[in-house]
Amino acid sequence: MKPYFPALDALRTLACLLVFATHVLGPTLLPWMAGPGLPARCLRLLFDSGWIGVQVFFVLSGFLITHLLLRERSQQGRVDLPAFYLRRALRIWPMFALVVAAGFGLIPWIQRCLGVHEEIRESFWAYALFLGNFDLVRHGLFEGQLFRTITWSLAVEEQFYLVWPVLLRRGHAFGWALLAWGVSLTARAWWWKQGAATPLFFFHTLAITGDLACGALLAACAGLPLWQRVPRPAWGLVHAGWLGALLFRAELEGLPLWLVWGRSLLAVLWALVIAEQCLASRPLLPLARCTPLVRGGPFTYSVYLLHPFAMLLPFDAWVAGWPGPVERGLGRAVLVGLTTLGGALLARRVVEQPALRLKKRWEGPTPPARS
Repeated sequence: MKPYFPALDALRTLACLLVFATHVLGPTLLPWMAGPGLPARCLRLLFDSGWIGVQVFFVLSGFLITHLLLRERSQQGRVDLPAFYLRRALRIWPMFALVVAAGFGLIPWIQRCLGVHEEIRESFWAYALFLGNFDLVRHGLFEGQLFRTITWSLAVEEQFYLVWPVLLRRGHAFGWALLAWGVSLTARAWWWKQGAATPLFFFHTLAITGDLACGALLAACAGLPLWQRVPRPAWGLVHAGWLGALLFRAELEGLPLWLVWGRSLLAVLWALVIAEQCLASRPLLPLARCTPLVRGGPFTYSVYLLHPFAMLLPFDAWVAGWPGPVERGLGRAVLVGLTTLGGALLARRVVEQPALRLKKRWEGPTPPARS
């Protein structure tokens, strides 16, 4: 098995750009995204698909972490659970703790100093204990609070990986992953039958477990020669599938049971994209050759967590004299992007890299995949 997949870093970068574009530019371009025409569909694909970027993160994570666990079990005969949890904590917790402390402590304090008194409706303990997604299930998203709720996806992953390596210590990864995928699909079907609220389908751990399980299924099948034999035109059908699903998303979302099977369908497509990029001998679109995307991968974690804080800065005042709303929106997006990138570079050096150096002490005997 390969120790490192450059294409995964490129996919991370693309997924992060989708999230950033949706949060920063989506509101500005909203009037142009209405309607059935192709230009509006393309705008929605680029600037209203942040949730797709997050889903790609989930599928990618399921593939990579399962790949690492299976490699460790193959080389050492077992999965070292304490070492896994310690590595996971050193990778995730430093930036996570910084963001939670800033969202629930620093930002409210600054707001009070500026005379702004805003009630914190999110539960600090839910987010501090990696249960923020359940807070969103209960209350939904509050406008303007993205800087506090952005960690919900990390909560889902930490809940999943609390259990997943235990299951992989014994038994077949394929069987466990297929079971997890089935449980997720069954949960969504049950909620749909009961007329459950929409947040359940987007934030509940069981709803999203299917995304992680799709990635895990791919990791369990990564050693099959099948991937080397897939003809290149077949990968073109995969890309046409996800592109068509996103361009005609509005029509698909109107179909019965889309909330049940739609997410699973997309997760399978993203898993196939990962297979093309990482396992095929000749990918149709070799993202691993795109150096800027690959080099951006290690910074996506900080960019993902920090861009909501950059959006709080008063950049609207800086571009107030610009001629039109699109120009002002683009100008603000550039300023938010540059600020986020600067913060990510600093966080990578000051927060992430010291923790990653400690993490390497508990790595396996071969060079690790970047995670």
